[in-house]
Amino acid sequence: KPTADLDRTPTGAVTLWAAAQDDYGVEIMRLTWRAGKRSGALPLPARPLGSARSVASAAEWRLDALRLSPGETVEYEARARDGDTVTGPKEGKSGTLRIRILSHLEMRERLDAAAADEAAALKELVRRQREALSELKKAPRAADRQAAMQSAAQSEEELARETEDLAR
Repeated sequence: KPTADLDRTPTGAVTLWAAAQDDYGVEIMRLTWRAGKRSGALPLPARPLGSARSVASAAEWRLDALRLSPGETVEYEARARDGDTVTGPKEGKSGTLRIRILSHLEMRERLDAAAADEAAALKELVRRQREALSELKKAPRAADRQAAMQSAAQSEEELARETEDLAR
């Protein structure tokens, strides 16, 4: 993890999680990165994951140490080297992901826009919940009570799914 490209400020951080397994066992895990002409590697502390041949690593990568500027992009990947002493060690790597570096102002604007979108979605959800509640209250008096109750129940289920989606 992460599993997708990210946006961060120059002083931001990324929570990393990586796992590796190999029939010879995993000797070393590290994170490699590139930003323009600069590059580097950071060790990832590997802990056994169920067996000696499987390991996982969790770490927080503080970006401020890279001295990045807004507009730069950092590419990174996790790498693991096995303990093959027969034919020599081999290395595997994750897919390459990117971090776009934003100014603090641009990040604030994005967060504010996202908060405004969520507030509008919540407001609409509350309106629709009130509408569904009203429909439910009218259902016992409706000519076709069974259909009215089913319609009200479907509305409530749909709203519950949308509420759950919004909460993510």
